[in-house]
Amino acid sequence: MARLLVKAVDHTHPDPETDRRGAYKRGDVVVIMPDDHVWGGAEGPPKFVQVDLPGPVADYKYLLTAPVDTPADMTSKAALRVPQIARLLKHVKTPAMRLRRRYSFDIDAQHVADKLRN
Repeated sequence: MARLLVKAVDHTHPDPETDRRGAYKRGDVVVIMPDDHVWGGAEGPPKFVQVDLPGPVADYKYLLTAPVDTPADMTSKAALRVPQIARLLKHVKTPAMRLRRRYSFDIDAQHVADKLRN
């Protein structure tokens, strides 16, 4: 069995870009632990919800992923046609994070939603 720690309330940041990319929102899975894990006092209501799901922890690791923009995603199509720019972009290794988490766990309905498809 896997135990998920899910954010129960939205965290907001005054900077809109930091808020979008770095702040945990309601439904974001913060951590996944095995069923024998003992949660700390702050890892519960009102900020968090603990959810027990069947199956091993490895089955749910994808919930911790964040979608990223590759350098090619952030560059115009015209710039990518220039061979020197295209070659340089192949060597850039730091992708930019678009969201804190790609997937959201709906606490009420008990299902997973892909934020990029909504």
